[in-house]
Parts: sequence; C-alpha cells; structure tokens
Amino acid sequence: APSLADGKILFGCDSGPVRALELKTGRKIWELAAGAEVWASPVVQGGKVFFGSADGNFYSVDLETGKREWKRPVGSRIYSTACITPGRIYFGCGDNRVYCLEPSSGRVLWSTATDNVVDSSPAVTGDTVLVCSEDFAVYALDAASGSVRWKFETGMGISSSPAVGGDTVFIGIKDHFLYCLDVSTGSPPWKADMLTSVPAPPVVGGGG
Repeated sequence: APSLADGKILFGCDSGPVRALELKTGRKIWELAAGAEVWASPVVQGGKVFFGSADGNFYSVDLETGKREWKRPVGSRIYSTACITPGRIYFGCGDNRVYCLEPSSGRVLWSTATDNVVDSSPAVTGDTVLVCSEDFAVYALDAASGSVRWKFETGMGISSSPAVGGDTVFIGIKDHFLYCLDVSTGSPPWKADMLTSVPAPPVVGGGG
C-alpha cells in the first residue's frame, strides 16, 4: 500500500524503484532504484523512508531528496512491511528470520529464526513484537532481545499480519480460522471459522 507523508505519496514498484510523487499533482519528486521489486509499503519516520526489497536489502532514504542513507543486506527477499518504534525497526524476511535494526545506522540489533519464510508484517505492543510465519506459527518476541516469549501453532501457513486490540491479537490463517490470542500468554480465548482462507490482515476498530 502507498504511504502518505509531508504532501507526498510514496510507493514501491514491481520494476524496482520506490517513487515519491507530489500528492496534489502527481508530479514525480524523486525515485530510488532498488535491485528488485518492492512489495513492502514504505514507512516514514523522522524524515526518513524505510523499506525492504526483494533484492535482499533494507533501505533508509531521505524523505525530501530520495538520497539513500544506508542499505542493509539480509539473507533473502523482504516482502514484510516494517514496524518502527523509537530506536528500532522490525520486519520479517524470506530467510525465515525476523530482524531488528537500528534506524540511524541499519545495524542489526538482533534476528530470530522461525522455520519458514516471514512475509507477515510485525506488530508491536509494549515490549512485545508479534509476527506470523509460514511455519504455521504466531510468535511473540521480546522487543529488546528477540527472545521467543511464546509460540502458538496453527493449522496452516500464515501470510496475514497480526492486528492488536488492547490485550489481544487477531490473526487470519489459511486454515479458515480467525484467531484471537492473549498477547501475554498466547492462549486463544476464541477462534471463528471463516469457511475460507484468511490471507488479509484484520483491522481492529474502536468501541469494542
């Protein structure tokens, strides 16, 4: 999905570049070429644009000029949209790992292995990172260290991203179920049969 920031619309392309257009006119402001398609949404924080590419690199780009600040190679293609908190960038990777980088430098602070690709986009609540893997599992990771707090096994692979609402997290699964899990323990208060695969991420509304 495109991102909006400071009067600009930012998006990646199958042909490789990330583009910034003027929101009111569509005029191209800048373009930065990555080495392969960019399916992850750009994320803007602190005047920088952050995104991963299928070329196996994660990028930081200046929002105003499009100049690359840094590029961090990882083990495989990145389709996961990053989640950014103060001092941390979290994303999944095709090398089966979840990464945490330092935004100012791109330095890898930690990475945690799963048993299959991680195309799901992480969600962060408090000091917990929630992310799904195609290894059929939902993971809760310690945001500071990457250690696994709990792991919830489902019936099929998961490309959907988690959505957090209060003390619960919601995930759609290819096994036809929408799961509600406790953020602290991973226990499922309920699951609902959708009668079909649920690849899209849920959205949590207010007033619940």
